[in-house]
Amino acid sequence: MTTLIILGVIIWIFAWWSDKSALILLDHYGFNSNGFNDTERFQNVTQENIDKVKSLETSIMGIGWPLKAIFGFLMTIPYLIFVYIVKVLIDRIKKKKNEA
Repeated sequence: MTTLIILGVIIWIFAWWSDKSALILLDHYGFNSNGFNDTERFQNVTQENIDKVKSLETSIMGIGWPLKAIFGFLMTIPYLIFVYIVKVLIDRIKKKKNEA
C-alpha cells in the first residue's frame, strides 16, 4: 500500500514539473502566452528558438498535468501487479529448490 502512495506522489510530482518546466522555458524564450494571435505570442521570440517554442507550446496543450498524472498512475498499476506475481513465483521456485 505504501508503494502505491509513494508511486502516486512521484508520478504527481513528475507530471506537475513537466508542465511547469515547459511554462518556465516558454517564458525564458520570450513567449507571450497572453497574446491573441501567433504574431503577438511569438513577437519576442528569437528566430533560432521559434521551432523549440512551438514544440513547447504544443506539449502544454491538450489535457492538463493532473489528468496526465492520473493516467500515468493507472497505467503503472498493471505493471506493479505483474512484477509482484513474478516475484512470488520466483520465491516459490527458490523455496522448492531449497527443500529438495
